[in-house]
Amino acid sequence: MEYESKQSLKLSYIDIDYEIQKERTETIQIIGDKIHYIKSLQSELGNNVEKTQENLDNVSTDIETANVDIFEATENLQLALQQKKSTGKNTATFVGGLVSSIALGPICGGAVLGLHTAGILALSSLGLVVGGGVSRKMV
Repeated sequence: MEYESKQSLKLSYIDIDYEIQKERTETIQIIGDKIHYIKSLQSELGNNVEKTQENLDNVSTDIETANVDIFEATENLQLALQQKKSTGKNTATFVGGLVSSIALGPICGGAVLGLHTAGILALSSLGLVVGGGVSRKMV
């Protein structure tokens, strides 16, 4: 029995150098594929960073514009109050504040509506009625 099991074993020639070279080639190919994938990810991330930076720049510009518009609206409210006090009449011009609110509408959305409403309420508390950017005399 032992002789039969030994006889069924066949030896074959294996070129070790070839097998080592084949394994190295396969490994290099896998590494190359991974490097290519990493480079494509790097490129995508770079594009995303550029787009994000552009959006941040736009937000920064919008904030600066909003600050200027809010400052102008505050000045217009103060002017309306001074005009009311100095003339003793119940009229005022609030075109600048209204224009500021309209200009900020697309930028700040609902927040501007709140500011615009607050401005109208402030004018109402001063005894002023403003509609469509034109002042009306209180009756």
